[in-house]
Amino acid sequence: MSIKDVKKRFKWTPELFIALLYMNFGLLWIFYSDQLLGQFQTLKGFAYVFLTGILLFFLVRFFQKSLQKQSQHYRFLFENNPVPMWYCDPQNGQIRECNLAASQKYGYSAERFREMKLSDLEKPPQTQAQNAWLSGQSKVIVVHLNSKNQILDIQLHFQNSPEGLLVSAFDLIEHKQIEAQLFSDKKNLEFFQSTVRSASVIAVLDKESKVIEANAHLIRLSGLSQNELLGRRLGGLWIKQTPEWSQVLKQLEKGRQIQAEMELVHGWVGYLLLNYQTGQEGPTYLLLGQEISQQKRAQTELWALTAKLVEQNQDLQQFTYLVSHNLRVPVANILGLLALLESPTGQEETFSEEQTELLEKLKLSAERMDQDLIALHERLHHQGRSQKERSWIDLTAIIEDVLSELNHFLPDPHWRPELDLKVTQINSIAVYLHSILLNLVSNALKYKDPQRPLTLKISVKAEQGFWVFELQDNGLGIDLKAHATEIFGLYQRFHTQIEGHGLGLYLVKTQTEMLGGQIHVESTPGQGSRFQLSFPIVATEIEPSESAIS
Repeated sequence: MSIKDVKKRFKWTPELFIALLYMNFGLLWIFYSDQLLGQFQTLKGFAYVFLTGILLFFLVRFFQKSLQKQSQHYRFLFENNPVPMWYCDPQNGQIRECNLAASQKYGYSAERFREMKLSDLEKPPQTQAQNAWLSGQSKVIVVHLNSKNQILDIQLHFQNSPEGLLVSAFDLIEHKQIEAQLFSDKKNLEFFQSTVRSASVIAVLDKESKVIEANAHLIRLSGLSQNELLGRRLGGLWIKQTPEWSQVLKQLEKGRQIQAEMELVHGWVGYLLLNYQTGQEGPTYLLLGQEISQQKRAQTELWALTAKLVEQNQDLQQFTYLVSHNLRVPVANILGLLALLESPTGQEETFSEEQTELLEKLKLSAERMDQDLIALHERLHHQGRSQKERSWIDLTAIIEDVLSELNHFLPDPHWRPELDLKVTQINSIAVYLHSILLNLVSNALKYKDPQRPLTLKISVKAEQGFWVFELQDNGLGIDLKAHATEIFGLYQRFHTQIEGHGLGLYLVKTQTEMLGGQIHVESTPGQGSRFQLSFPIVATEIEPSESAIS
């Protein structure tokens, strides 16, 4: 090992210098003290103690100065740290000293801080920080109040030190804002990198939007030659531009990157425009883009399809309006004829009791149809105001109305479904809800299993923001493995031996969705079916006449 290597390994410090000096002094004393002071032993000892004391004095003094410098250095770091910090008693939390950042953050002077305890900074209850420290936690999130009683979300960090418990306060709101800014910057960078990698259209523009450089793809889309394109303004190339170039330029002058679209002769381009560099002749801009002609064509087709659907929907509404209006005429005639039969001419006495009962049921059915047509007419007339047409509906009453209409289907006049109504009233559109229940109960009655008595359970409850209806029967059931995709289709029938039109479940699903709800079905052949419908609970200013939830 060379002398240079030895010098590199040894770091010359004051401590090493003093140790070597003391060692040299000791060796010299051992070798020469007897020769110089051999006859004066007392003087020899006195001289040794004196010289050693002087040496120790300078050593202690040196280390005291060193500690003072370190203390001043740490004091400087504490005072000028941008993070609010203070020292406090680890047992009772009495604050002993704070730095400038703490005074600025909380609005208290250093003298006021020294009069406070750690708990005095907290929003009541005021023991969270102290309890966290005493329980061994190194950090805790608390809510502090500054001198103006403003709330601060703070994360406190604890650390033991010779001066006491060192507490550092980090503002979580500022931390979240910095994180959000970093996240935004990261996203912008990722978007820029992705755009550069995938760009198929590239150009460099001057401050007047003239094309300085352009790649082959942009030249092709512009319909010009390279010589014709270079030097031409971007505004002279496009057929349509969103947003306008003047608005784009204002954003660019603020240092922002711009996303825009333009239509050229041979297609659409979606592009990113950003500041490229600034020279003596002014700023230049970089255009990075992709051809989006196919997406634009698809968008145009979608708009055309939407317009067509709107038109068809309007035609369908008009047709339904006419049908609902025209159907009221024969219904009114039926009601008129029934009124004539019941007129006080004595003719009603010629009817038997059974005929009179049948006429009464016919009258009830006709009146119900008339009410439904009126409601449908009003619904179509006030299209777009369905929220105002909602009302609180008594579920027990509407189920009784449904059973009354289906009286001729009931196994016997006293048969009733099993009801489990945890909700007795819901806010909905009565005509739709009545139709949904009518179709589901009608299906349960029509498709009952002839081998066993019919049971039908209807339950309603409020759950996680929805009205949830469940109807479960023990009827013939449906083979969902074979008909899962057809069950709610138009004119779909699954038991051809029983008369029907295949409209019921289609209407149930359509009307459920018009109410913003969803429908789910479980069914097993020979065991029965279970329908679950969920409707969103819509806030309304109109309160129910009674408690809606029992």
